[in-house]
Amino acid sequence: MTQLDLQGNHLTGASAAAASAYGDALRQLSIYAGDPLAVADRLVEDEPGFGMAHVLKAWLFLLGTDAKAAAAAREVIAKAEALDLDSREQGHIAAINHLIEGRFHAASRVLEGVAAEHPRDLLA
Repeated sequence: MTQLDLQGNHLTGASAAAASAYGDALRQLSIYAGDPLAVADRLVEDEPGFGMAHVLKAWLFLLGTDAKAAAAAREVIAKAEALDLDSREQGHIAAINHLIEGRFHAASRVLEGVAAEHPRDLLA
């Protein structure tokens, strides 16, 4: 069965439990509470085919300015690139790759496109 997040976005490779945990992580991120990275870690470990779990984890690494975090994001996103993802999920991956490479304007343009097509995507 296809899983959707709380905003109605498709979640490739997610079980119902993973979709619920993903929603919890987004809530934690949006109110700066809890540990959304720990949730993302568990999701990537338990559900390696869940594309947005990888995307969430990479974005969380990139929220800071630590160069080691960018390397960790690159490692996470490399696994996601091997998955059969939809265009929204691929857009996140493209934006993350641009950001990792220091192409900030390109990252923002790609993410703007994702947000325009999927205005309820909380990560976009």
